[in-house]
Amino acid sequence: MISGYCDEKFSSARELFEKNLKSGFERGAAITVEIEGEKVVDLWGGY
Repeated sequence: MISGYCDEKFSSARELFEKNLKSGFERGAAITVEIEGEKVVDLWGGY
């Protein structure tokens, strides 16, 4: 399960993040991306 926020413009990043967790490649991970001081991706999931 993925939690957090992802701007619609970066939905492909969310899809890739989720794919990595579901595949078992990652057991748990988090990522935050800011562009010019605006948080556009803040996702976490796994164990």
